[in-house]
Amino acid sequence: MWVTRQQYERIIGMGSLMNKECRADLSRDWNVLVAAARLARRGRFLEAETTIARLPLDGPLGPAALDLKAKICAQQGRMLEAQFCWTEAVRRSPSNASYRRSLDYLARHLCYSRLSLSTIVLAVLAAVIVIFFWFIGLKL
Repeated sequence: MWVTRQQYERIIGMGSLMNKECRADLSRDWNVLVAAARLARRGRFLEAETTIARLPLDGPLGPAALDLKAKICAQQGRMLEAQFCWTEAVRRSPSNASYRRSLDYLARHLCYSRLSLSTIVLAVLAAVIVIFFWFIGLKL
């Protein structure tokens, strides 16, 4: 769910603390983030990532930009990159439960993927051993 720039400022308590230049920067960054999200929803991932790269990750929208980049990476199967982005988003915004849930989900997914791959390798290895001994048994 997206919130407006004004809602975001009110949530993080910055609305009254920012001067006009900072508000203009936040507004511009917010518009860039929204544009990147639109591109990603349309499946234009490379353009979305290029747009996200224009955002300062050390600003107030940095964690949200990292979250969006992580989602884009995960949708493309680049799980380690997604894990890095969500880990960094959690580090920068530790109270955000959504980033933590995404990181936990990804960790479980990676664990299952590795388990599945290792299970397949072991099954193939066992089949080769059985066939080998069966073949040797026929020769004797």
